[in-house]
Amino acid sequence: MPTTYQTLKSVSALFTSMILCLICCSAERAHSKPLSGSADAKNAGRQNDGATKEQTSEDVEPNEGDRALDLGQYGQAETYFINALKQSLKKDVKRAYLQTGLAEAILNQGRFQEAAREYKKAQALVESDSSSNALKARLYDGLSWLYHAQGKLAAAGDYCQKAIGLRKAIGGTSALQLVDSLNHMAYITSDEGELKKSIELYEQALDQQNQIAGPGSLPSADILEKIATLDMRLGNDDEAKGRFQEALRIKWPLAAPLIPYKTHPYWDNVTFRFASGAPNCMKRYENACEQEVVTANGVTVAASLVAQPVESTKVTEVRIVVRNESGREIEFLPNPPSFFVVSPKVALAPQVDTAKLAAAVEKKGDRKAGWIRFWGADATRPVTTTMIGNPGIFGYAPVYGYGATIPAVSRSGNMTTVTTQVPDYEAQARALARAAMVSDNAHRSADTIKSSGLGPAFLPPANTLSGSLYFDAARLSKACLRVPVGNAIFEFNFPADGTRTR
Repeated sequence: MPTTYQTLKSVSALFTSMILCLICCSAERAHSKPLSGSADAKNAGRQNDGATKEQTSEDVEPNEGDRALDLGQYGQAETYFINALKQSLKKDVKRAYLQTGLAEAILNQGRFQEAAREYKKAQALVESDSSSNALKARLYDGLSWLYHAQGKLAAAGDYCQKAIGLRKAIGGTSALQLVDSLNHMAYITSDEGELKKSIELYEQALDQQNQIAGPGSLPSADILEKIATLDMRLGNDDEAKGRFQEALRIKWPLAAPLIPYKTHPYWDNVTFRFASGAPNCMKRYENACEQEVVTANGVTVAASLVAQPVESTKVTEVRIVVRNESGREIEFLPNPPSFFVVSPKVALAPQVDTAKLAAAVEKKGDRKAGWIRFWGADATRPVTTTMIGNPGIFGYAPVYGYGATIPAVSRSGNMTTVTTQVPDYEAQARALARAAMVSDNAHRSADTIKSSGLGPAFLPPANTLSGSLYFDAARLSKACLRVPVGNAIFEFNFPADGTRTR
C-alpha cells in the first residue's frame, strides 16, 4: 500500500500531542521506513491481504500527495488529492485511495468537521473494495484518530482495534503500521484511565518495534518515554527514571538541536518532550508564570503560558527563553511552531503575525478611547433649585435645561423645585484622561508585542534569546506547544488553568 505507513504516522504526529498532553509525547515513526513513494512503501502491507488479480485501490502508484503527507505538507497534499479526484472517473478504483488521502490531509490541519465529511465518503468507497485490507486498515486508523479528537473514545477504540486486527492479518511490512496502531490503542486506553493496560499495550508496541529495527530506534525511545510517564503517574518513580534515561541515550547522540534543519519525513523527527521526572526537564517560576524547561545537547528551551489573553484580543501568548551552551550556533524556528489546544475543545491554533496583532491592539485601544471621549465630552451633573412661585408661567422667568435634557419641575403650593443638568467639567476632564490612558496603554502593549515577537533566528554559542509567540486561541485549559530548534523539536504541555477560559 503506498502510504499505509505514512497514514497513521501523519495523523498521529498531530494528535498524539493534541489529544493526550497528560501523556506528553507523540508517536514518531521508524526512521528506517522509506517514503511512501519508494518501492518498499508501495508494496507495504500487500502480503496475505486476500487481494485478487483485479486492480484495486492498492495498486495505485505513489504520487505527490503521498509525498506531501510524508513531509507534513498537508496543504499541498490536500490540493493534490482534490485535483486528482476531480480528474478521476466515478468508477475509478483510485477514488477510494484518493478520498482517504484527502481526508487525512484535512484531518491533519485540524479541520475536524470537514474531515468527518470526507471520511464518510472515503468509508463508503473503501468498504466497497473488499480486497483492499491495507487500505481498510488505513481508513480505520484515520477514523480512530478523528473520533479520538472528538472525545468519542469508545468509537476510537473500536476502529483502532479493527486496524490492529487487519494489520496483524496482513503481516509482513505492515508490522510498522501495527506498532503505530498499538501505540494509539495505548493512548486511548490511557485516556480512559486504564494506565496498567496502557503500559501493556506500549510494551507490545515496543517489542514489535525492536523486532523490526532493533533496540535503539527513535520510535523505541518515544515508546519508552510514554511508559515512563505512565510509571510516574502510577508512582513507579525508579522504573520511570530508568526508562527516561534509556530514551535519552538513544536521542542524545543524534545531536539534532545542533544540526541545521533539513527536509525529512516526520518519522525522523527527534522530539524532546517536557515530562515531570525526566532528568533533562524541570519547572521554575519567573514573572509569576510557571516555566517548563527542557535541555538537550547543551540547548535549553523554557516555555510558559501567560494566564490572560493579550489585551483586547482572543490571542494567547507563550513566553520563550532559549539558552545556547552547546558551543555551536543553532537554528531557532527553522519551521513555524505548532500550538495545539487539547481542552476544552481540540483545535490547531494558527500562529498570529506580531505586526498584525500589534496593529489590532492599537486599533481597538484607539476605538475604545474614542468612545470614552465621545460619552465623556457631554458629561453633566444635576443641579436642584427651590423657589417661590411658578417660574416660566404668568410672567416669571423661564427655566432652561442643558442640551437636550428637559428640566424636572415639581410644584407644591407656592413652592417650585427645579432639577436641571449642567456641564460637569471635572467628569469631562476625567473622561479625557481615561481615554488618553487607554490609548497609551494600547500603544505600549503594541510596542511590547512588536519588540517581543519571535521569528526564525540563528543563536550563537553562550547567548540567550527571549520573547513571545502568539497564537489565535482564546479558550483553553490544556495545550501543547512544539518549538523546532535545528533538526529537533522541543515539546511542552501546559496543564489546566481555569483563568484561561472566559
